[in-house]
Amino acid sequence: MPTPLNDSSILQPRSVALRSIASQAQKYVRAIDCSVTAAQHGFNIATEALTLAEMIPRSTEKEHQEYLVGMMAMVLQGQGNAQQAYDSFRSVRKTLEDVSHSILDMT
Repeated sequence: MPTPLNDSSILQPRSVALRSIASQAQKYVRAIDCSVTAAQHGFNIATEALTLAEMIPRSTEKEHQEYLVGMMAMVLQGQGNAQQAYDSFRSVRKTLEDVSHSILDMT
């Protein structure tokens, strides 16, 4: 008889390898969330760049500079999110590679 889906033993893997894989799956979901946030920042920066391009004919050089300073804060935040997503994905990949190698070494 199949194990019911609400059985808590499914959520608590018994082997070290399965616990590690489950942990990495959770980290992978967080990395995806971080990459979505980074993509949203990229979209917002592109939108702001288009707005700047549209305002150039009717604004002063000082206003352009002020707008660019504001955009730079967005760029730095987006860069931080992108780096965090990259590092998270890389960490998950490396850990899963290590787990798979340790499983192969046991056979």
